[in-house]
Amino acid sequence: MEFILKNELFENGFVTFKLKDLDENIYNKLKVIFPKGNLKPEMFGCLKHSVKAEGCEYPDNIMNKSFAELDEIKKNILNKFNKKGDCDQIWFFDWPYEVHTKNNPFDCITKPIFKYFYDDNIENSNSQVTLYNTGCYLNNHQDGPGGYSGDKHCVILIYLSTEYEKGKGGEMVLSKDKKNEVSIEPIYGNVAIFDFTKHNIWHKVNPVVGYNRYCYINFC
Repeated sequence: MEFILKNELFENGFVTFKLKDLDENIYNKLKVIFPKGNLKPEMFGCLKHSVKAEGCEYPDNIMNKSFAELDEIKKNILNKFNKKGDCDQIWFFDWPYEVHTKNNPFDCITKPIFKYFYDDNIENSNSQVTLYNTGCYLNNHQDGPGGYSGDKHCVILIYLSTEYEKGKGGEMVLSKDKKNEVSIEPIYGNVAIFDFTKHNIWHKVNPVVGYNRYCYINFC
């Protein structure tokens, strides 16, 4: 299975799988570090958005506010800019975990998955947990004109949602050329990896309706 998934990643630029099928030990650690149903919106104190039009009073990254305040800002942005398509993305993020824990998510989850696919070790990653609630989305885009603009190999996304149902949105949609799209349901334990070493895939998140979509993201 590992060989097949690795080939898929480097041929297509992305791969998706269930973490439990890849490695049940890593999946069990995920359940300890990110228990099902443990995440709550009030744990999130940052909002990300991208408004192309003039007149937006908020910075792209709004930090260190209460979730209630941020949710009102989100609604204001969507009411003012989304109807005309002037907002490319809007979602919440934070790191709602203690840094000094016995089961560090980077050591227990991110590093071994990276090792599977890149046969190499990494010392750190840019990590965060994201929340998409009703109205949140990410428009179709690439991460850079020739690939990822930084010095990273890939992004590893591990979904933590427990409320997803078909019709509620939040699916990650991937493609090499805006055609032949692959949709990933944001169900707890589902994983997606985008390769930056050889590829620059298109990806988007469908608008969320009526639930909280969580994801653990690592730029490695």
